Amino acid sequence: MRGGVYKPRTNPYSFRGMGMEGLKLFYRICREHGIKIITEVMQVSQVEDMLPYVDIFQVGARNAQNFNLLDALGQV
Repeated sequence: MRGGVYKPRTNPYSFRGMGMEGLKLFYRICREHGIKIITEVMQVSQVEDMLPYVDIFQVGARNAQNFNLLDALGQV
């Protein structure tokens, strides 16, 4: 199941996603139905928190050259 719990935005006042609370809810529902989770990670600080709940990390085009993020993902 693909879902973005952190929503990239262009307006600082628009909805930013449900964050970790949303990921935990997403995780619980997917596990009940045997579904794997893929979601976008946007910064290094999110990797460790998201790791227990995500099967596949997605890197968006905005972060394709964020080498700190790519290095952190390579470690996990």
